[in-house]
Amino acid sequence: KDIRGAMLIHVGSDTQEGKAQFESKIAEERQKLKDVLQVYEKTISRTQDRELFSRVAPAFDRFIAEWEKPRALSRAGKTQEALTTFRSETLPLFAEFQKTVTELVDYNKASGDEFSNDANSSASTARVWTWTILLMANLFSCGLAFFIVRSINGALSQSVSELLEGAEQVNML
Repeated sequence: KDIRGAMLIHVGSDTQEGKAQFESKIAEERQKLKDVLQVYEKTISRTQDRELFSRVAPAFDRFIAEWEKPRALSRAGKTQEALTTFRSETLPLFAEFQKTVTELVDYNKASGDEFSNDANSSASTARVWTWTILLMANLFSCGLAFFIVRSINGALSQSVSELLEGAEQVNML
């Protein structure tokens, strides 16, 4: 959109210096977009994403190529003709470019939502398993503690019983 705005200001500019300034702005924004697309391309892992992405650069190139007509008219001082050409020929290609970008963004949003749902589902499953294992560990430790205490009580009872028996024998003597 910054490029489209700079193009319109270029057409409306009264001086060649102003036009040159906006041509520079267009070139700068164009390079920024190409850099962003290059970085984004490295992150693509899905076939549909790659297919949608493959349509973005050609749509952008058509839009930029079509800009040459109104740019030349604007440079020649034919502002009204440049504006008419821009509206009738360049803007439809911008709309096409914007549509391809929107389709790519919508796909990525849907993929992001899908990944988010998968992550939430995995987190819920992990939470259930964590609580299940914690409960089982607690039950196991309680059962183990019960058997240990029971064994110790049995051993103590046996020791007390033997001591009492020994005390009775000593008492009888």
